Amino acid sequence: MEGYKVPNLLNEPLKVDYLTDEESDEGSGFAIKIPDLADLVIEFEKDDDTIFKAAEAVKQVKADNKAKGLEWNPRDLDIKDEKKDKISHLDGNISMQRQEWGSRLPGMLEDINETIKEPKNKLYLK
Repeated sequence: MEGYKVPNLLNEPLKVDYLTDEESDEGSGFAIKIPDLADLVIEFEKDDDTIFKAAEAVKQVKADNKAKGLEWNPRDLDIKDEKKDKISHLDGNISMQRQEWGSRLPGMLEDINETIKEPKNKLYLK
């Protein structure tokens, strides 16, 4: 071991591939392309059935007006009965909830009745 020299690692550090504090402040020069908002909205709404049906309804109104010899006015579709739409939406949600709970309730009662021992305390649907 007489001729063997131990390298001094502190005097000759290894090369590193990460940035130093000074280099990281300068920025690395990369850029990320951010799409326009209109492109994002179009991409987001592309597969939405409700928006597709609304667009089809607009096309149908245009075709009907053209067949009648009328000029299509885009304002015709902007005039809405919002109160009627909200009531219709609420009624649809209530109906869906009733259907869901109507299908869940019998199973829930069966589960409860399995744990209740006395018949007089059990719950039944009428």
